Amino acid sequence: MFVVTLYTGGGVKGQDQHDRIRTALMASRDSHKVMWGVTWGVMFHVCRRGVWRVGVMIFCVMVVGGVWSEVHAGGGGSLGDESFLMGDDDFAEHQIDVLSEANKLLFVDDNLRGITEPLTLIYDFSHRSAYDKAYGGRVLVKVNRVRENGRKDLVFRYLRGKHRIRFHPRPNMKTNPLFMLFLESDAREMQRITGGSSLFFRSRLRQSLAAAGTEAITFDYEGKQVDGYRIVIRPYDEMMRDPQDKKSKKLIERFEKFRYKTYEFILSSHVLGGIYRLRSFVPDESGEAVQIDDLLLYRGFERHRVEGAGL
Repeated sequence: MFVVTLYTGGGVKGQDQHDRIRTALMASRDSHKVMWGVTWGVMFHVCRRGVWRVGVMIFCVMVVGGVWSEVHAGGGGSLGDESFLMGDDDFAEHQIDVLSEANKLLFVDDNLRGITEPLTLIYDFSHRSAYDKAYGGRVLVKVNRVRENGRKDLVFRYLRGKHRIRFHPRPNMKTNPLFMLFLESDAREMQRITGGSSLFFRSRLRQSLAAAGTEAITFDYEGKQVDGYRIVIRPYDEMMRDPQDKKSKKLIERFEKFRYKTYEFILSSHVLGGIYRLRSFVPDESGEAVQIDDLLLYRGFERHRVEGAGL
């Protein structure tokens, strides 16, 4: 079961309420898996006892319920759970008064405005880690259609082979959702390495971005200095420094080595698609070396004429 959420800010009371709602909704996805397992068990037991009609009825309920949850929740089996991170452009605009500066840049700014024709944005991804082998590959954001209102229909290819993550197409977009795909990939990787829940990591990322600010910077791009913005968050260190959050502190103690994991986004209107670099890294205890380093870097674009083709 998929849940569409947004990194919203606002007052403490409102934020706590939003977090409780999101946590409950996301937990329902795991409970949905448990429900299917229990239902299969009950059906098998009923059929073994010879009550076939009841078994068939249970099976029909399972099928109908499964189809309903997939259609209404936008789920998709092996597809990436980007819905946990993605929000809606129009909803973001309506909530602009309570969004953090970082969220305004990421969710409200029309960073796809420079695209006027179908094309593919190209990014290079690299992963280096002290815990497994290094790997890398291409990440593509394909603009299949430019609508009359200027919004775009997007399709994604996030790596290839065993590292590939499938994400749903995103129609009618004005913002580049690449950073959400990057964070979803990161949450899954954290779950794999630590054995913790990806829901926990997604929640920390949302809460940290909800309070994040921005820093105006200049950086070198194609041989010249251009203006941009930098967003930096350290979601697990922020949690550890909160003396009131005893539950989260106990959780973070399970993976203390990731306390200072840092996420850095560099955005600029001078870069087509608005996103120049996304990075997450884990320094060692000395702070000098890096234990894990994931980097997504803009490399350019390719024009094309074929509409509706997948990646």
